[in-house]
Amino acid sequence: MKRTIASIAATIVAIAIAIASSTAPAGVQQSANFKAPVPGSVYVYRYVIRLGDETRNQQITSTVLQDRSPYKGVPVYRVRSVVEQTGKKPVTVVQVYRLKDGNRVAHIDVQGSVLAEYVPHNAQFVWPISVGKKWSRNYEVRSKGRSKKISLPIIRVVAREIVKVSAGTFQTFRIVSKRKANTTTFWYAPKLGVIVKYANTNGAKEPEVYGAFLELLKYKRP
Repeated sequence: MKRTIASIAATIVAIAIAIASSTAPAGVQQSANFKAPVPGSVYVYRYVIRLGDETRNQQITSTVLQDRSPYKGVPVYRVRSVVEQTGKKPVTVVQVYRLKDGNRVAHIDVQGSVLAEYVPHNAQFVWPISVGKKWSRNYEVRSKGRSKKISLPIIRVVAREIVKVSAGTFQTFRIVSKRKANTTTFWYAPKLGVIVKYANTNGAKEPEVYGAFLELLKYKRP
């Protein structure tokens, strides 16, 4: 269970690899293309999980690794995330992303053993992105000799927004995915090439009691 929770947290952070926002003024960047993060870049996030009476606070430090060797013939980059939670042993996971679009193809441990593969990839982004664009997510997850087909709700780029987080103030694209009462929203900052804020809430429940929330605390780039 520890590894599962940590893996989920790291996956959310490395998706790309608060808290008030307002609509961006006219003249700001209206579309964005993918730019792979620079090796050696470090992003530190706060991740909060609210489960009724229980709240889990984690700090996740994600480092873009120098290793850009191909993964099964596919050009990729790797992000190592260390998940820390008070009273828990830190957990380290590595996510593998396609170099051309930042979509995840694998999830491995620090020894290099494959924990999961995403075939052909997890379709997190379809580039370029701009307000009004939408896409579906259909892929296959292979893990421990088993496979499962995934079909997720349509993702929509709904607005350009200025978002303030602990790491600074950024122009972002607000991207939303809804499934029944559940809503996932993330804010992608083209300047950094990463997600700076994330929220997963259920419309049937109070976000102060249930939900998962992510915020970029600080970052360093070579």
